[in-house]
Amino acid sequence: MATDHPQVTSLDAVVLSHLHGDHFDRVARHGLDKGLPVLTTPQAERKLRRWGFRSAQGLPTWQSYELHRGDATLRLTALPGQHGPGALDRLLPDVMGTMVDLERAGSREFRHYDDYPVFRSPLRHFVEEAGRRGFVRQVRTILRGETVPLTPAG
Repeated sequence: MATDHPQVTSLDAVVLSHLHGDHFDRVARHGLDKGLPVLTTPQAERKLRRWGFRSAQGLPTWQSYELHRGDATLRLTALPGQHGPGALDRLLPDVMGTMVDLERAGSREFRHYDDYPVFRSPLRHFVEEAGRRGFVRQVRTILRGETVPLTPAG
């Protein structure tokens, strides 16, 4: 957490890609509400619960968590991630990516921020996995800065 916690107001949840001091520091550990949902890896969930974060939720890959406010649903889905190359990956904490899916007023938007160059598991891996699971035709790669509203099926 890069900011002093008094500056953070009205959080509905925290998305934590992995548990490292540069992602979840002492300020976060001691300053965040222990009842706040922290969406993270199953490995990080276990440690967060030991620290008293009773609403920590470990999301296995492809599992989603939904937040609702009014007619809007924010869906956060855990995506596969690799923390480092080769054997180094096994020495580092588990990591997850997150797809952000906002549904409101009959439309649906998927957002991804342009951070592909820092991933060890690039967009191509996601598209390949979608192909293996049989839904690659439902995937549309969105360019940097592009927003595409989608109408829910059914």
